[in-house]
Amino acid sequence: PAHSLQTKAVVSTQSTGSTYTTNGKRFTQARCGFCPYRSSSSETVKEKLPFYKSSKFALSTSVAIFGSIFLGYKYYIGKDDRELDLFFNALKKEIGTATMYLHQAEPQFAKPRFDAAFKMVESGLERKPGDPIPPLKIAYLMDQLGNIALQLECYKEAVQLYLATINGMALNGIERNNRAITELWLKVGQLSAILEDYRVAELSFMHCIEVTTAELEQAENKNPDVIALAGLSYEGLGKLYVTMNHPDNAIHMYQHAIKFVESVLGDNDTHLPVLLSDVATVYESTGRYDLALENIDEAIRIAHISNPGVVAAVTCNKATIKMYSGKLEEARQLYEEVSELCQARKDYETLNEVRVNMKILSDLESKRTENPENPEVVVK
Repeated sequence: PAHSLQTKAVVSTQSTGSTYTTNGKRFTQARCGFCPYRSSSSETVKEKLPFYKSSKFALSTSVAIFGSIFLGYKYYIGKDDRELDLFFNALKKEIGTATMYLHQAEPQFAKPRFDAAFKMVESGLERKPGDPIPPLKIAYLMDQLGNIALQLECYKEAVQLYLATINGMALNGIERNNRAITELWLKVGQLSAILEDYRVAELSFMHCIEVTTAELEQAENKNPDVIALAGLSYEGLGKLYVTMNHPDNAIHMYQHAIKFVESVLGDNDTHLPVLLSDVATVYESTGRYDLALENIDEAIRIAHISNPGVVAAVTCNKATIKMYSGKLEEARQLYEEVSELCQARKDYETLNEVRVNMKILSDLESKRTENPENPEVVVK
């Protein structure tokens, strides 16, 4: 599978890969910029005792939790400060307990606490005309709860919570180009792509691109965080179009991204090898191998200059393009070179991808040996 790259994650420094199929070929899906929380099942389940600051606090908190579940989130919003504070503290306690369990690698205990907290806010996730405006501190708790949902792989609930956070921040006067809101839209786009809600994903990525590129065009000193957000947004939209089987849209988007990076960040910017490699992968998936090789060669050239850390991954992509274009001998030579480079640099992720691809290559070589008169059919 063609290798997919990214520069920086929003939610986590780790990244995960998934696969999608285009025209009968298997490719590596974009690493979406976050790593859902995963833990191995524990043989011994340790019981945790609940923590209470005082019996009085415990009683008022329990009343607020059950009250918010049965009366609904909206019952407390718009009430006097005392009742609102009870709801806020109860929700904060559930979130804090769930977070503690996640930090202890015990998601099996975090999930019931998340479920309780989500039940508390569920009635307020879809705002209707005339509903009271939630305080900003409630919106921030929605964001925290969304991050917990993300780690527990409750993607649908995470999207709902992030959208409620965006809505709450906007109602409290925070502008749409605020960086925190942009990061939330990026997460909504990434998760909506996983959930196959392509319309929401596309609109979310496009919003992020609009906001980040406008800021970068105006700023003299380019903020690296904004650059990372722009890169992830472009990558996310490109991969989304490939998944939707709209390769021409993906190519157009990547070309626009490449021109933007060249004009704003420079001809040899570190992000260019990633974008060029991605557009080469799209060209390869549509059988336009000459354009694919042209872009991947440029990606390798710039990577050697400004981003040597991605040389192995980009060269792996070139080998894959060679393989699917029918040049099996050249592909094997490139894979062997990349394998040596990965072992020297301890790049085990790319090395694993090389090994997977070389198994595919071996199968193609065997089929070609059996059908020497029709090699084109064998590769396809």
